[in-house]
Amino acid sequence: MRLGVRWYRVPTNSEVLLRDVVRVGLPRDVGPGDSVTLTLPVLAPFTPGVYNLLFDLIEEGVQEFRQAGSKPYLQTVTVTAPPYYASFISAPVPDKLAIDQVKSVRFTVRNDGSKTWLAAPATGSGAAPVRLAYTWLNAQNESVPLHASRDLRASLPRDIGPGETCDLNVELLAPDRPGSFTLHCDLLEEGVTSFADMGSPPLRASVQVQGAQDFQVTFGDPLTILPPATPFSMNVKIRNDGNKTWYTTGPHPVKLGSHWFDARNDGARTSDTVVPVALDIRNPLPFDVAPGQEAVFSAQTFAPDKPGRYRLQWSLVVEGMLWFYDLSARVLELPVQVTPVGAPLPPPTASILSSGVQPTMAYRAALKLTQPFTAMEHDTPAVISLSLRNDGARTWAAGGDSPVYVGTQWFRGSEPVPVQPDLRTALPEDVQPGQAITFGAQVYPPETPGNYTLRLDLIEGEVWFADVKTSIPLDLMVEVKQAAPRGLTISTSHNPEAAHLAIDGNPHTTWDSGQPMEPGMWVQCDLGARRTIDALFITSGGRGFPAGCEAQVSADGFAWAAVGRRERNWGDVTFTFAPLAARYIRIAQTGRSLAGEPWQIAAIAVHEAAPWQAVASHNPNLAGLAFDHNPDTLWTSAAPQEPGMTFTLDMGAQHTITGLTLENGPRPEYPQGYRLMIATDGEDWQEVAHSPETGNWSPLSLTFDPVPVRYIRIECTAASRWQPWSISQIWVLRSVGEWEALAVGVAR
Repeated sequence: MRLGVRWYRVPTNSEVLLRDVVRVGLPRDVGPGDSVTLTLPVLAPFTPGVYNLLFDLIEEGVQEFRQAGSKPYLQTVTVTAPPYYASFISAPVPDKLAIDQVKSVRFTVRNDGSKTWLAAPATGSGAAPVRLAYTWLNAQNESVPLHASRDLRASLPRDIGPGETCDLNVELLAPDRPGSFTLHCDLLEEGVTSFADMGSPPLRASVQVQGAQDFQVTFGDPLTILPPATPFSMNVKIRNDGNKTWYTTGPHPVKLGSHWFDARNDGARTSDTVVPVALDIRNPLPFDVAPGQEAVFSAQTFAPDKPGRYRLQWSLVVEGMLWFYDLSARVLELPVQVTPVGAPLPPPTASILSSGVQPTMAYRAALKLTQPFTAMEHDTPAVISLSLRNDGARTWAAGGDSPVYVGTQWFRGSEPVPVQPDLRTALPEDVQPGQAITFGAQVYPPETPGNYTLRLDLIEGEVWFADVKTSIPLDLMVEVKQAAPRGLTISTSHNPEAAHLAIDGNPHTTWDSGQPMEPGMWVQCDLGARRTIDALFITSGGRGFPAGCEAQVSADGFAWAAVGRRERNWGDVTFTFAPLAARYIRIAQTGRSLAGEPWQIAAIAVHEAAPWQAVASHNPNLAGLAFDHNPDTLWTSAAPQEPGMTFTLDMGAQHTITGLTLENGPRPEYPQGYRLMIATDGEDWQEVAHSPETGNWSPLSLTFDPVPVRYIRIECTAASRWQPWSISQIWVLRSVGEWEALAVGVAR
């Protein structure tokens, strides 16, 4: 028998789990009616507040006395803040650094203790300053020494009293060797104690330190002369001198970009002054470049708009992560003379001729309306009738590697207004110099009604023709009107006169196709406005079930996302998926009837839901790509797998789930080992599945007994030397309640 204690929060009555569990054994056997006195050390919770402290006897390995009907001793205790306690409110530690790289990171720290942190105590006071320090730990949890020439501890900007918050600029110096490390950050009262030794939790973050050799590159060495404010193409040769392949696809493709610097040194500006240009062009590599492999391709940049002497710097960039020069990789720098248009150019030299320089000034278009366009509704896309003539010297391709599109830009005054989706209309055919065509361009309006300027222009790659200063866009004054309230409408490929029976609210009336089921039949509903939905239910009234079907949804009627597919179907159809904004629902028949039965629909229902959110231990900014309904995008750890990597999904509300499936994209980057945990409050986690002891060798597809869940966490429990972890789509098997049948609409 032993005496133990438990802490419970007031008023939630939730148990507080402490790091150290204290139990005291009896000094001797205690018979019935006998008594004994015990001294029990009690460890208080670290968070201040009001608690209930429960004392109870425990028969080890059997049960607590209260479980057998004995009444425990309960006492209310107020826990005050400890002297030393810090909370890290914000600490954006990068998940990758280069060896010996110094990275400035702003930490936000709050004093949750009872003692004021002194920034600079008075001389002779005997008090000590508080500073933030850090150390690096290797995989064996051993401290890694840093060869720093200066003190890397961060000082407080001022005295910080209890409850106050402050920002600290921390200079993080990476270890001098590559590998996986843990950054351990803590506050110190200099010469007295560390906060962690007094019970305050330190900040720990996993960081991958990469050797500079991972990103080494060799360039050619050309020289250029070009006119101002124009796109400019030149042949560039690069060689991968690192030990990693540069991929052209995926969430972080490698591209070639450029920066411009003023090369004059006239006392006002120096060669370190960055010169902004009208267009930041990132050039895709022609193929994946393996270590030791070379690539020669035409790269484009955009010249400054003022004549003068410049220094052009080329560097490779891992999109969304870093420039190669951040890791001390070589850049290509070359002098550039920008000469006014019409001014005589110096004669070409041998180095210019050998560089393949080809200035391009062939972007010139004439656009005009063929029908007036002055207004549109705020949530409805439209098509503008255009006449387009190629006044340039080169053909505009409708397809291939460099297609030309008609794009739109919105402005309120001179301020650009972002619009989603950004619709671009492909040309119906290649347009030769001097040729004119007429066609319709798609446009989507801003969300807020009002008066705007709509600009129509052609775009090739990332180059708008108007930015080249040789073409004039078409600007229109457009009133975006508040859309009138709309009811539901429905259209069908077959028997449209009876389409309304699928949404009339009567389960005993049905629409049927009037012909035997065959692939290509469809039913489409317009909800009248965007709604966030996560499930569809299609019932056929007990007969005429689709032999197979696919469901798609769209927010604008142009871009569609597949949300479910059912083959060899014999009943009503339910599709559940990650929430997304939808106005249009399209259900397509993919099967063929065996005995000539028509396809029938008695009712269509939807389920509205809160949007999902997710966080990840690595690449958290890309976590949403795991449920964006786009199979070509994915979340990736972008680092080899290691125990402790996590991906946590918040479904916005509680659901009853029975399973989970993760798709991993084109590469089999599933976790080598895993734990699946669930929670309803984001705090008390329960494990429902884990990988076998031999590891995991296939994509995750798990099922289990129904359980209420809001939060789902997948934790990586194994390491891989080379393979990262990725998720292209996450599917949660769950039941759906509170269906909303679509209201009566008007068939069209």
